[in-house]
Amino acid sequence: MSARKETEGSEAARDGKPCGDCGELSLLRTRVKREPQDARGVFCLGRAYFERGMWDMCIRTLIRHLSMPGAVLADERCESMTYIARAYEKRGGAGNAEKWYFRAAAEAAHMPKPFTELSRFLKERGDGEGAAYFLRRAREIEKSSGREG
Repeated sequence: MSARKETEGSEAARDGKPCGDCGELSLLRTRVKREPQDARGVFCLGRAYFERGMWDMCIRTLIRHLSMPGAVLADERCESMTYIARAYEKRGGAGNAEKWYFRAAAEAAHMPKPFTELSRFLKERGDGEGAAYFLRRAREIEKSSGREG
């Protein structure tokens, strides 16, 4: 792996851009096999599984990511939790999905996105009151951070 790709991967954790080399599943598997303690590589692999509809592999891989000592960035941890929730949702596990959406919101309470995700999830399940509450919370975060749109 080139130094440039390693740098792109670590920068991506901070700016929300794709992992650089996340596109190729076989490359990611090789990366994780060679560097099993590379939390960013494990995160990218889990996300790649999600993008390919491999729900169980996504869930297992991202739960592993969350348990790694190098998985310390709240934003990235929140994103892992959100992917886990979506994967459970896609495979019909609404109870587990809800748990992971709440965990994502708690992990990164400074970000509006996990609250909007939770709001959408609750609305789709008929909980309009809960959905409205979490959407208001997301808007409050946007206002306080100056990110209103």
